[in-house]
Amino acid sequence: MNPILLTSQESSKRTRFLERIAVRSGSSILIALAALELSVAVTFMAGGAITEYHFLLFVAVLLASCVYRNRVEIKPLWRVSAASLVLSLLVVFASFVLAGSTLDLSPDGQSAQMLRISHLASGWNPVYDAEFIDQPDGYILAAAETRFVDSGLGPHMAAASAVKFLGNIEYGKGFNLVLMGTVILLALAATLGLSLHLRIAVVLAIVAALNPVSVVQSLTTYVDGQVGALIACLMFLTMILLRRPTVLATAAWVATLGLLVNAKITGIAFALIIGTGALVFLLWKGFPPRLGLASFFTGLILGIGVIGFNGYVLEFVRHGRILGGRDLDLAANLRLVVVAAALALIAVAAYWLFHKLEAQGHSIDKLQIVSIGLVTTFFVILLVIGGLVDEVPSFMKMATIVESDDPGLLVQPSGKITRALSSIFSESGVMPACCDGGTDPTSYRIKIPFQVRNIEFSSFRHLNPDHRAGGFGPWMSGAFLISCVVLLLMWIQKSKSRSDLRFWLAVILATVLLFPEPWWARLVPHAWLIPLLIVAYGCQPTNRRATQRLAQILLLIVSVNAGMVLYEHARGQIAIQSAMNRTMLALQKLPQPVPVYFSNFHAAAFRFRDYGVEYVDTPASNCPRYLKMLRSPVRVCAGSAGRNDAIPNEINVRWIPEITRGQRSSVEQFLGLDSGQFVEDRTWTYDLRDPTQDSLQAIITNQFVEDTHGFSRETLTSVGPDWQEVLAEAQAIDSNLMEAGITDFRVVQPDPRDRIELLEANVQVLLEDGKIIPEQGEELIRDLRSAIRFFDRAEDANAMENLNAFAQRVLSLMGAGSLPTNIAMELVNSISETGIPVDNSFAGFSISLDASNLNYSGLAVDGTNASTRLIEPVGVMLIPGDHRVTLTNGLGPEPAFDFTVEADGTLQFDPSLDPLIDGRGTRAMVLRGTPVTIDLSALSYNKIDLVGAGNLTGATGPVSVILMPGGHGLTMTTGRGPEPAFDFTVEADGTLQFDPSLDPLIDGRGTRDMVLHGTRISIDARGLTASFSVEGLTINPVEQILVANFMPGAHRLQSSEIDFVFTVTPDLTVDYGTELDEGISGRGTPTLIVNGRKSGNGPEKMIVVTAFGDALGASRRVIHLRQVVSNERLARHFWFAPTCSYC
Repeated sequence: MNPILLTSQESSKRTRFLERIAVRSGSSILIALAALELSVAVTFMAGGAITEYHFLLFVAVLLASCVYRNRVEIKPLWRVSAASLVLSLLVVFASFVLAGSTLDLSPDGQSAQMLRISHLASGWNPVYDAEFIDQPDGYILAAAETRFVDSGLGPHMAAASAVKFLGNIEYGKGFNLVLMGTVILLALAATLGLSLHLRIAVVLAIVAALNPVSVVQSLTTYVDGQVGALIACLMFLTMILLRRPTVLATAAWVATLGLLVNAKITGIAFALIIGTGALVFLLWKGFPPRLGLASFFTGLILGIGVIGFNGYVLEFVRHGRILGGRDLDLAANLRLVVVAAALALIAVAAYWLFHKLEAQGHSIDKLQIVSIGLVTTFFVILLVIGGLVDEVPSFMKMATIVESDDPGLLVQPSGKITRALSSIFSESGVMPACCDGGTDPTSYRIKIPFQVRNIEFSSFRHLNPDHRAGGFGPWMSGAFLISCVVLLLMWIQKSKSRSDLRFWLAVILATVLLFPEPWWARLVPHAWLIPLLIVAYGCQPTNRRATQRLAQILLLIVSVNAGMVLYEHARGQIAIQSAMNRTMLALQKLPQPVPVYFSNFHAAAFRFRDYGVEYVDTPASNCPRYLKMLRSPVRVCAGSAGRNDAIPNEINVRWIPEITRGQRSSVEQFLGLDSGQFVEDRTWTYDLRDPTQDSLQAIITNQFVEDTHGFSRETLTSVGPDWQEVLAEAQAIDSNLMEAGITDFRVVQPDPRDRIELLEANVQVLLEDGKIIPEQGEELIRDLRSAIRFFDRAEDANAMENLNAFAQRVLSLMGAGSLPTNIAMELVNSISETGIPVDNSFAGFSISLDASNLNYSGLAVDGTNASTRLIEPVGVMLIPGDHRVTLTNGLGPEPAFDFTVEADGTLQFDPSLDPLIDGRGTRAMVLRGTPVTIDLSALSYNKIDLVGAGNLTGATGPVSVILMPGGHGLTMTTGRGPEPAFDFTVEADGTLQFDPSLDPLIDGRGTRDMVLHGTRISIDARGLTASFSVEGLTINPVEQILVANFMPGAHRLQSSEIDFVFTVTPDLTVDYGTELDEGISGRGTPTLIVNGRKSGNGPEKMIVVTAFGDALGASRRVIHLRQVVSNERLARHFWFAPTCSYC
């Protein structure tokens, strides 16, 4: 026989043997895990609790599945069974060993997930127990919510069974690693079934399991990685069933569907859509229809009705909810279910239709049609869920580019697709980067594909399980582009597998883009499969060599991307896990029990129990000096619980380097430091002459004292040698973390005083040239933000005090012109944005503004209302610089003036205002104003307003008011119609000015006394049978004749017969609309005649005019004329400037 042919046959046999082992091992694990969750769920329904036997059942089902023999299996079966048994046990054993030897340091794990698992393991039954039961050892200090299907009841049941059997809470995360190993096995089997080369199949299988979401959550109790792993298993099992439809693989397919339904609240949606897609794929590829449908519905029924009995069935019965712990209304839930059911019915109906057509001899590219149908259905679903008709345009909106000085392009995408693409092409990080260095979930820092920045490595190194933007790794954008090219080549070359690939891509994209936040990596973990499926189908031997080579390059890119994530995450795990272990061992040396503040991370108590460290729960207020546990707010407080350390009789003092011998001697005498003994370098030991709180406070705040070793500055108590030893070990731990590139976490919390003093020293150094340049200021900002990161927010009073002091220093430098304004304000804002409240007294100077002597109703500073009641001085906080005071009214011209706050907080303003304003050179400004008189007694109006300064109605003579220079307005208020008005100006010298055209109507130009005479207008309405009136006048007509003094502007005359607007013009005559000529006369004269006579031979016309114009009767008007003629309506519209308060 040909040796080459013989070698090829042997290689083929090995490949088939490996494929069968992988299928059997992976299927057995999934079946065993489903059996575990089913048994726990049934136990809960029967009123029982989790026991050690549940985990033993998992092991037993795993063994039975591995040795199970199907009648059609070929010999020798024992080799496959033995190899499968060893391989599956190895996966499970290695997973739990790794899980048990590491600590879950995730936020949700320590605050919620581990608590839930512990309660389940301790006997809590979520079906019958309304609340969590008490822990027998008292280590759980608070209960979490009782309904948690949204967080993954299925994974928690499995984790609790492992914890119950193995005895340590950390074993609960073992199934994350087990499912990652299962993905490797099933992906290997599926890709070998696609005739891929063994090396390519092995690499692809490993990379499929190294989903960055699964990697960063592998050693936590988060469940998103499990969701991604189960979706991958479901798809790979579907491919396996087409090639080798064994009983084990079919059972594993059913088990995976049931597990996915309960993995998380999103699992049911993924199971319905992806499960339906997998079923359609099987049916079109010739899988037995009855078996396929039975498997699909069996998986859903077991998942929803049994495993998810508490999360789905009981939630619906008790609360009317279908999707568990979310407070969703029933209609919204039903809409989701109806959409999913409609998709399933469409798929089944399409299968039946194409099956009939094919039976009649039609040749149909079924998968291609289904792929197009799925995409079409996807957009139809968008219109159904939640009534998204108005949202469809925003779904496709493009991104907005945001200006930023940082490297990279900052974009703010508006639509769902653009947000998903922006996330792929952005920097990897916990949250999308924002222009101010903070986090904004709508902004993304776009980078060039294949570019890697140190900040991305750091984000994976710091063990955060919730990577969002760029969450699939730093090279995912490059992989996306290469994937598109491979797809294009397969399309051009008409690859035989392109229909299968398009189908799977359509299914994945439908689930990703239907999700509300497709940019959030951990919530759509299966998006990682997109480039891997393209690799799997692109590397098939049936494709052209160019396509295969490019697909192999794509596999290399994805592998390097996964390798970078794995390496950085492993590097961080090793460093932080080691640091945490050393920290716990060091705490064993402290006097027991140790006072600990847990915040809401109560599951951290397990860690103290496991290391044998006794503790007492302590409030934060009693824990001013502490060590901070890594990746949590948990504090280990200095000093033993229940002991108040006494004020010491002696103290260690380390002097600053600049102090001279003579200065030290004087300071020692001043501070009461006796019997000084040299220790080392600049450190001395002294006896305290006066061991009191005040004496100690004076020592630690003295400018020449650098440190007080062994003495707590915050509590004014001594720290014993046991704590000093732990502190030294903690400092060594922090040093090792820095060497490992872990920069965001520290055990020893830096003293805020030291850090702020260091910043102030840096400022002093930078000021050597007299002024800080922008580049130096930006470095200062970075240093400040680095320092603030270690402050424990508002709980640290010392931090607040020093930050306030630093803010004052910054603002004083800005006022002196030594620090650029933008740099200074960014420094102050950086302090405020962290959540640490900054005392406003340091955010500027307290300035008093007294306008109580004036007649205005409101006052604003720099456009912001400061007061609407000026009966007493108003206090405002202002930083050095130019400002403006405005006397507000909101309705017309507003007088205003500018002033300046100097660096020392004193006030300066235009010298011409000195007669009107007091307070130059002080921090208190008193507005004196200037008195003017206004005489309105000659006018006939019943209400006249000095806009913003009060009502002048009812005055029988001159009215005295005190005003500031600037524009003012007088309005003849009518209440229901146009209001005549005019503006005047108060000059700086107190004299008055107004429009010269008003001179015939007003006296007093250039003086401080203004007399309004108006013009006498007569209205003759004897032609009307009903009485009439003019809006806003104090007098009524006599025998249908009205004589009054008017000011120019529009007025309204009304009666039961007629209603219209006329205008008094500046030339002392009346005017009105031409449409009124039929019943009104007198245009251009001071007399208005209203006859109201009928005209014409037709039906009677009643003219009703409603017109509104500006107060001065400008030429632009809007008139709405409604004529009623023989039951016919005619509306005519004319446009004018919209300045009508009445309309």
